[in-house]
Amino acid sequence: VALIAGAVVFTSVSTGLIDTTDTITQVKRNYSIQDQKAIHKQSYQSLNEVTYQSLLNQKLTVSDVFLSHYQKFAFENYERIQGLEKNVSYSPLGLYLNLHTLSLGTNDLYQNAFEEYLCSSFAEREENYLPLLTNNFSSKETGSTQVYQGMFLTSDYDLTVRDDYLQKLTDHYVEAFSLSFHNDSDVERMLSWVNGKVNEKNFMTKEMLPEMDENEFIAFVLYTTFFFQQNWGTRFLEEANEKKNFYDVDGSTTTKTFMNHTIYSKYYDYGDYCSVYDYYQNGYSIQYVTSLQKEQSIFDLVKGKNFLIEEEERRKNALMHLSLPKFTSECLIDFTKIFEKSSLSPILVSNNNPFSEIYEPNDYFFSLSSTIQKNKVSFSEDGTIIKSVTESVGKGDATSMPVEVIDVNLDHPFIYVIYDAQHLPVYIGHYSK
Repeated sequence: VALIAGAVVFTSVSTGLIDTTDTITQVKRNYSIQDQKAIHKQSYQSLNEVTYQSLLNQKLTVSDVFLSHYQKFAFENYERIQGLEKNVSYSPLGLYLNLHTLSLGTNDLYQNAFEEYLCSSFAEREENYLPLLTNNFSSKETGSTQVYQGMFLTSDYDLTVRDDYLQKLTDHYVEAFSLSFHNDSDVERMLSWVNGKVNEKNFMTKEMLPEMDENEFIAFVLYTTFFFQQNWGTRFLEEANEKKNFYDVDGSTTTKTFMNHTIYSKYYDYGDYCSVYDYYQNGYSIQYVTSLQKEQSIFDLVKGKNFLIEEEERRKNALMHLSLPKFTSECLIDFTKIFEKSSLSPILVSNNNPFSEIYEPNDYFFSLSSTIQKNKVSFSEDGTIIKSVTESVGKGDATSMPVEVIDVNLDHPFIYVIYDAQHLPVYIGHYSK
């Protein structure tokens, strides 16, 4: 499936070059990072225009091979984060799209690192990128699911976004912006963009951006947002709610409000545990995996087993009474340390200059500083609401800047001249042996 480049329009001048007159303040190269912070003016502006209308209510199909690889990626990352928090949750879709978009700014040397972590080749990801978007981009009265991406690029230094990179972002429905990360107004506008996509003020804050060392600066921030608000196919009636105990794996109990309804659905019996499904409107479904005995830990039972892949021979269709706790849960996951122990570790090293395909001139070394994902999920009688934001921050390293050096070896005869403060020669000589 080819990407639909016709759905996007550049807002730059007819030459195809981005007008940086108002967005980049030229500074002397020997200014320190701190000196430059005091110089920059407000520079927030859009660099492209993305039209989402072509994504609405369009359904494309991912390949079976890609589905298998994506399930592997989703499960492996769930296992990586499983023990981080009590009620941990994450969006594999948000993380997947974010990482693939990051790979667009790297050279070919780093594609193997992304391929291993994402469990699929660049070509396979490209072929299935648009189906991933279209299948999760819809807005109806019965529910809405929307995925957005925004790449925020620094205008603080004498850098120009490469035209070919900007075209890649546009082709992938990634909105691109130029801003000064030293300007509070610019940063607030960036945060306003991302928080507007999940419909919650202050969902992401400035404090979540990583602090830079003295000789480092934020080169880019990539946001991937996932907003999910879908109604149940069979609604839970509030009058059917009841207070019951919830039994934790450590033996403790807490009193919760449980929602109840009866459905006819799929049921998979795995002996010690089961997998059951409920349904939303608009084609979405939810899988619950739980142990048959309260004393057994579902986490131990499915350890190392990809529960995203069902064994169809264990399936039966049955009438089920489903009792589900009503809850809201939030978590913040730092994937940076996970990446450090994975194939993605090279993109965290500035000396490698992995993100060399974003800017020109290429006088700084760019690497990934951090990737976090904030998630909030709510289950109620009406349905489920999910708000997820994946934030990847790239940094520039001024200390690693490649500098042209001219070797001067005074190992043969030379003339020397000494000047005063006004550049008047006060002494002249030569040395020949």
